[in-house]
Amino acid sequence: MSTSHDHDEADGQTHGHGHAHGHHHEHGHHDHHDHHHGHHHEHSHDDHHEHGFAPGTGHAEARSARSGTSGSLVYIDAIGGAAGDMLLAALIDAGAPLAPIQAAVDALVDGIRIEVESTQRHAIAATRVIVTGPNEPGVARTWADVRSLLEAAALPERVARRAHDAFRRLAAAEARIHGTHPDDVHFHEVGGIDAIADVVGTCTALDLLGAERIEASPLPLGRGLTTAAHGRIPLPAPAVLELLQGAPVRSSPVAGETVTPTGAALIAAVADAWGGIPTMQIVATGYGAGTRDDQEVPNLVRIIVGEPAAAAATTSAVVIVEATIDDLSPELVPDALTDVRAAGALDVWTAPVTMKHGRPGVTITAVVRPAQREAVAHALIRATSTLGVRMTEAQRLELERDFITIDVAGQPVRIKRGLLNGAVVNAAPEHRDCVTAAERLGLPVKEIWIAALAEAHRSSP
Repeated sequence: MSTSHDHDEADGQTHGHGHAHGHHHEHGHHDHHDHHHGHHHEHSHDDHHEHGFAPGTGHAEARSARSGTSGSLVYIDAIGGAAGDMLLAALIDAGAPLAPIQAAVDALVDGIRIEVESTQRHAIAATRVIVTGPNEPGVARTWADVRSLLEAAALPERVARRAHDAFRRLAAAEARIHGTHPDDVHFHEVGGIDAIADVVGTCTALDLLGAERIEASPLPLGRGLTTAAHGRIPLPAPAVLELLQGAPVRSSPVAGETVTPTGAALIAAVADAWGGIPTMQIVATGYGAGTRDDQEVPNLVRIIVGEPAAAAATTSAVVIVEATIDDLSPELVPDALTDVRAAGALDVWTAPVTMKHGRPGVTITAVVRPAQREAVAHALIRATSTLGVRMTEAQRLELERDFITIDVAGQPVRIKRGLLNGAVVNAAPEHRDCVTAAERLGLPVKEIWIAALAEAHRSSP
């Protein structure tokens, strides 16, 4: 099976991938461009407009200070739509440095090159991303192939988790559309090198900007038809609608593809919440452009990077999903927990119970956002022997959270902190960091943990 194209066709004009000798990739719902041997020509003068800043330097002097920090609040504003290359371009424009993004992509597939250039959309200065790489005619990677690439790349944990989640969602959406299993889905367009660069690049850029919490605007969906590997399909693409179940959307005045499967998968995977611009202290902004220059609306994604405003604990809606089981092998319980977490659970745990006839059993409980309730419930059913699950709506009081990095005998250890009204009330060292530091220093993990926590308390207000 194949995914739909990450480009569109409307009014008889193709807005898709152009291929030159050397294999040049255009995506992000674009206009068609002519391509010549060995180099790429742009025929719209605005794509060569000089900003007065290089792409990636951003729209704020303070932006460069964001790179490598943590605890940022990032808002994805889908002005004209959302595609993988537009998201990546906007994050680079907001200050994410290109070099480590390129390095992360290099770890997956050799020969991919990410280039950036300045452009304008409706007189708004923006950055555009162009991905080039080796020609791969006939290559159709499976979900297992992409998963193996991610696992072999040794990406940072948060980058790997977000990228894995985006591709997992793509595979699940395509499987539902084509009536097959996710592992049997063959990625065509979104398994190509351009989409791999977009997904891994975007997740890396978010990490470089220290994105601890990510929120997104409702996504604008255009109408029309597009051509995919299996023929003509309606817009919004079926995969996009599957991926955005539970997410707010709105109608776009643009006749064509405004949200691509890759863009939808990325935002669905990383967004903690949907809605208007959250309360924050703005640090930087960035604009990412697709190639197509629509008249109805600027073809842009805007990224707003900020510091979360000091606030009291917030209350959010969650759903408790649980099942009580007395005939599941204990060896399968950890696998079930892993599957439930991968499906989007905020937290999951087990508790022993005594069931009818005095049989020992186990209750598996997951806390999920409302938009992930069905995905988590289905994962719990598939991974266990239960014949059903209970779903209860609840409220969760959540502290504001951030990360700081402290030094323990020359080794970095991240500290996760919980804040109430701007004051730190809880702090805990990241266990994996403590293990790594302990191995390098030849000390017990407990000593690293104690030293890290003590230093965290000294450095907290």
